[in-house]
Amino acid sequence: MTECAVVIDVREQWEWDNGYISCATLLPVQNDPENWEEDLLKLTDGNKDTPIVFYCAAGVRADRAVDIIKAEGYTSVTNG
Repeated sequence: MTECAVVIDVREQWEWDNGYISCATLLPVQNDPENWEEDLLKLTDGNKDTPIVFYCAAGVRADRAVDIIKAEGYTSVTNG
């Protein structure tokens, strides 16, 4: 069975309001990603091996999110 990735948009609310990937969840990186654990546990059903794709406008914020979440033990994280 192929596992689907969790898609997370790390842009700001106003950017989201201008358009987003339909299956994405908004978690702005400026909202302290070190405190995302509760949200990520819900989105991944507690499985830190669930694929997660972060995206933003240019990739800088998504790179920051990837680094932070990998440090928390998530194993399949990428900048989309």
